Amino acid sequence: MNRIYYRLWYRLDGTDGYLIWFSNDNDGIVTELNGTVPSFRDQESLYAYAASHQIEIDAGEPLLHDLDIVARWLSNLPSTEIDCDAFLTAWNLFHDLATSVNSNFDRDRERTQHVKKT
Repeated sequence: MNRIYYRLWYRLDGTDGYLIWFSNDNDGIVTELNGTVPSFRDQESLYAYAASHQIEIDAGEPLLHDLDIVARWLSNLPSTEIDCDAFLTAWNLFHDLATSVNSNFDRDRERTQHVKKT
């Protein structure tokens, strides 16, 4: 299956940035040969990088991965209010990023897959 490449829009510390995300049998983030992840301050830089690496970016609009929401929640523990959409997009981003750099974001599946009903 061929990879389809997309703009991934994220916000961290009040600053927007972009990564190149791909989807096929295994989703991931574009990395350099040395394992670093190119990040872009604007879409023009992302498109210039993509063109120089013969990567065709899908024209669809990117979904914001607002990591500031997650950071605020972590700094205000024990908050019980969770923005499920923001947390799911962050979780998926971290999982795809870890996979892309040959790491394992969710090592303790027994712990993270447990859902406690109240």
